[in-house]
Amino acid sequence: QPSTHNVIVTETRGEDAQDVFLLDSTSGELRPLYTPAVAAAFSHFHWSDDGNTLYFVSNVDREMTAVFSYNLTTEKTTLIHESQFDLE
Repeated sequence: QPSTHNVIVTETRGEDAQDVFLLDSTSGELRPLYTPAVAAAFSHFHWSDDGNTLYFVSNVDREMTAVFSYNLTTEKTTLIHESQFDLE
């Protein structure tokens, strides 16, 4: 059962990139979600209604931004949509 007390925390890295962390506001546990070797931008975070899936836009491992999802249960990131252009 995913926690409904999860908060996304970002830490600026360079000029236009972030590392992304998941904060459990109940326990205070802060765990890294994305701290890629090559700095990447992450934005437009949205939770699914059940709080189990996080949707976001990023250019992690790519030149243009694409739409991704992250499942809290499986801890798997899935590319949802990409384009030859930046997506928001």
